[in-house]
Amino acid sequence: MRGVWGFFLAPGGGYSVPFTILYDIWKDNPDKWTETLQSIENTYLDLLVDGSQDMKSFESCESVRDSVREELHRNYPTIFPLGHAGTSVGQLAYYMLEPEAYNATLQAVCSKYNYEDMEVDEIHAYFVHTANISLGSSTQDWIDPFEYPMGQTCQECPKYNHIPKTLVLEYPHTNIETSHQIKSVVNRKPNSLYLRGIIYHGDNHFTSRIISRKGQIWYHDGMLTKETCIEDGTLEDMSNEELKECQGKDLILAVYSQV
Repeated sequence: MRGVWGFFLAPGGGYSVPFTILYDIWKDNPDKWTETLQSIENTYLDLLVDGSQDMKSFESCESVRDSVREELHRNYPTIFPLGHAGTSVGQLAYYMLEPEAYNATLQAVCSKYNYEDMEVDEIHAYFVHTANISLGSSTQDWIDPFEYPMGQTCQECPKYNHIPKTLVLEYPHTNIETSHQIKSVVNRKPNSLYLRGIIYHGDNHFTSRIISRKGQIWYHDGMLTKETCIEDGTLEDMSNEELKECQGKDLILAVYSQV
């Protein structure tokens, strides 16, 4: 068993689980990831990053989590209620990873009639849900349309202007295979994102698998394992079916990041 410095690992609903995965990414290289995450220019993410640098005790961890939650509630009280009301982890990821500045372009493309409409600047969160895009057989296939037109008919094709440093994909109750690595090309620059965490849900409760950059997997359940994570094998040795389900709970989203 290992502790992750007690960060966000106590029961805390839908907030603690994604925050813990993001923290595990951040602690690999605090200086680099502080700059990277702050470059997204998201108020809630900035609160999380700033708090990560100042933590000295478990109480301060809770304080950071609660400050983010309260700020989200202040701006979106219906989506992020206080108290014991439930929270959508997908909604949380979306609002935490939505930049304040334009970071993508949207263009209507029709390959059949060789027509391309003007590109339009837009803000696109580093979060993708199955309802937003055509599905593929794997998360790699799913992300490919962000580089190329999505089909042979007129469609709007969203494209990131800059290489994403982190990306969250929400795909509950699908047969999509969870790729260990996602390769893409943005503005002719190759990019690789690596699987760093999976969040599961069942019986009104969230659990997670945290994946190190070397592929070591750690299981966490705030109700059972408390402030520690349990070693759970390696990514290389785990099948897709084993990734889709964990301790009776089903995969709802995956977190990818650069190394």
